[in-house]
Amino acid sequence: MLTKAKKYLIEDVEYLLSHAKELRKSDKELADRYAKIAYNMITKNKLGMKREQKLLICKNCNRLLIPGDTAIVRLYKGAVTYKCLNCGKIVRISYAKRE
Repeated sequence: MLTKAKKYLIEDVEYLLSHAKELRKSDKELADRYAKIAYNMITKNKLGMKREQKLLICKNCNRLLIPGDTAIVRLYKGAVTYKCLNCGKIVRISYAKRE
């Protein structure tokens, strides 16, 4: 069961990430700042990250990852590969092939 404080923190993180995605085209520095603040809120308060949130923030440089803009996404040998174009960090997420 989540406390009220953690519920508000989760709402704040979702708000920051949604606005970071909207601002990415107009102001990249502010969008990256929002992503960094959201990541710090998640880690310092030990909040669980949703899968979508994990893929939106680079764990190495804390920048916003937008496929095609700040990240390269590839499907290779049963895994989705995300590569940050800022720092070069690669994240691989395996998926089960359907038979």
